[in-house]
Amino acid sequence: MADQIDTRILPTMTIREKIGQLLHVGGIIGGVSADDEKICAAISAGDVSGVYLGYPHFANPEAAAEITAYLQALTSRPLFFAADFESGPGYNCADGCAHLPYLMGLGAIDDPEATRRAGEITAHQASAMGINWLYSPCVDVNLCRHNPIIGIRGFGKTEPLVTRMGLAFIEGCRNAGVLCTAKHFPGTGNTESDTHLGPAHDLGDLETWERETLPPFAALIDAGVPVVMTGHAWAPFLDPHETAATFSRPVLTGILRDRLGFDGLIMSDSLVMEGAAPGTTIPERCVMAFEAGCDILLASYDPGTMDAMMQALDSGRITMEQIDASVARIERAHEWLGQQTCGEICDADNAEARSIGRRSAQLHQGDGIPLQPGDYACVVQWRNDETQFFTREPGVLAHCQHALQRHDPSAPLVAMTRLCPEAEHNRLLDAVAERPTVVVFAIVKNYAGDPHLGKFTDGTAQLIQKLIDAGKHVVVAVLGTPYAADQLPTNCTFICASGDSLGCADGLIDLLTQDDA
Repeated sequence: MADQIDTRILPTMTIREKIGQLLHVGGIIGGVSADDEKICAAISAGDVSGVYLGYPHFANPEAAAEITAYLQALTSRPLFFAADFESGPGYNCADGCAHLPYLMGLGAIDDPEATRRAGEITAHQASAMGINWLYSPCVDVNLCRHNPIIGIRGFGKTEPLVTRMGLAFIEGCRNAGVLCTAKHFPGTGNTESDTHLGPAHDLGDLETWERETLPPFAALIDAGVPVVMTGHAWAPFLDPHETAATFSRPVLTGILRDRLGFDGLIMSDSLVMEGAAPGTTIPERCVMAFEAGCDILLASYDPGTMDAMMQALDSGRITMEQIDASVARIERAHEWLGQQTCGEICDADNAEARSIGRRSAQLHQGDGIPLQPGDYACVVQWRNDETQFFTREPGVLAHCQHALQRHDPSAPLVAMTRLCPEAEHNRLLDAVAERPTVVVFAIVKNYAGDPHLGKFTDGTAQLIQKLIDAGKHVVVAVLGTPYAADQLPTNCTFICASGDSLGCADGLIDLLTQDDA
């Protein structure tokens, strides 16, 4: 495809500079510190051309904008700045920006216009921070209900829904002038392992993949999505060699490029993941991913990567033609970004994002709501270990607690830990003994490396059963995954909003108190 791409920029770049255009790093977290000195030097030298801004969160949009401006000033070439923002900019920014539901919440609403606006608001506000690339939307179809890593990050469990919402989301991003990413090709929704922690493989077959998994990617490609991110799961029906799709030339070049005709950027998922290629180095993984067909190689910074790529070129493992084609695609993306206008953050968008979150709350099983003042006690499960990554969680849980306090000032309020060991049960049972109904507020969601795999802890599930055995009407209100219902008795009430934002909390409170204000 190199002859179909504008290559005017290529003669002005050295081979090292071209390889530097392929390399993106993660690791700038919350601010540029002395620990980031090597990354800054690599940017200045042209050895890195993109930066993923990840955890922990930024204090506010201004802090994020300061970081992108500082890093861009290190080089005359335009950089890519990327973020997940999988539930709006509030996913990474603590204050001052839009907090949306996760994509599963948008899928629950099933309103393409709301999803388009979610993409548009997210991209506008990202642009205001100097972020020009979103690692979203995730268009993996949740075929495996117990998948520990997709879950609420995807729109849902059916192909038509995922396709419909994915198309709306990328339209919003395009309108706002920010790159977006369809991930994780060829699909990670039919696995039962987290590739952050180890290898995974697709549990399905070719027929299922063609019918359920492929169509969202194909539709977004036809609609002009600019980037496709690879997944690290092995799909044995697409490539019999046991390797992550990221390193499979039959998958990336044979299917994504040749069959589907995708001529945008192919980027690897993070190559630092344990499930990528166990037993290999980061530099070797970068070479393997580029061999397979990736244009952008996302990893932690390793000075050996540049040397490994140069050696691979000298040995013939990779070719100058491949490098030139990738660099030309990268330049084309920069050219498009250069034609866009910078977004802004405004109160109206923040309010709209909150209202979208409010719509995501749903009753999944049971009855007995709205609650009646005088009838219920409130138990709130706090996740202290997670707050270093998800800084908005304590405030959202407190918002839920305060709302029920206003609804019933006499309601007992009881704190529960994430583990909720058996030693804690008697205290909790005694605290709610005088009320016939017990509301349990909890955040249950999957995230990278979650030791509980996006589920209630055993102690929590046991406590809920004990409450039911004691004759209580239990109402479980979850911010996060609706699949948490799988662990609950069928005779309890379960409501869920797929997010951990104030808007999602508002939706649960509406269901509990019938407050439509």
